[in-house]
Amino acid sequence: MVITNQRSVRGYVTGPLTDSIAASFGGSTLQRDGYFDNVALDTELNDRDRWALRGELLFEISESTDLRVAVDFDELEEACCGTANLFDGPAGGALAALSIVPGTAYSTEPYEYETYLNQDPMTKAENGGITVDFSTEIGDLTFRSITGYRESKVDNENEDIDYSAADAIGNQRYLTDIDTFTQEFRLSGTNGAMDWLVGCFLLR
Repeated sequence: MVITNQRSVRGYVTGPLTDSIAASFGGSTLQRDGYFDNVALDTELNDRDRWALRGELLFEISESTDLRVAVDFDELEEACCGTANLFDGPAGGALAALSIVPGTAYSTEPYEYETYLNQDPMTKAENGGITVDFSTEIGDLTFRSITGYRESKVDNENEDIDYSAADAIGNQRYLTDIDTFTQEFRLSGTNGAMDWLVGCFLLR
């Protein structure tokens, strides 16, 4: 196995903008060549191509009230994943006859990092969201509201579900699209030696 040309960069900066506003910003990127050979198409699998960003603002509205807003987003697009077969099953002969590589449907050497697929499995994903965190003190009580919204989209293109160089079963595409909203309210305080907290949570 040889892993080549991996490039990874990460950065983070934080600090005050004014006497009552602070900010932070971070980002990362990761790229790498694939190390699993798809012999049937002369391509590489198990590469890395992803990046992420996150920004945050903190507002000190008063000595007892804070507001924090955070936004993040990340994305990837990769040829994933290579698989190894341990043995030639009962359908091996039929798959070899249908293979786009004459006489070979798949490798049975698991440590050669080789596979035979008639389609490269591609994975694309996007995730992002925003969180609003509000906290204030009311006398001896603390009230906190946390509001969040997230989107997650994943597209697995051309999943070769027979895991061979034969187009025997066809290819499958998996799509995931999830939007999530959450709301949390908390009220907390102290009564003598006891700390207490009550709240409610909504997910939809």
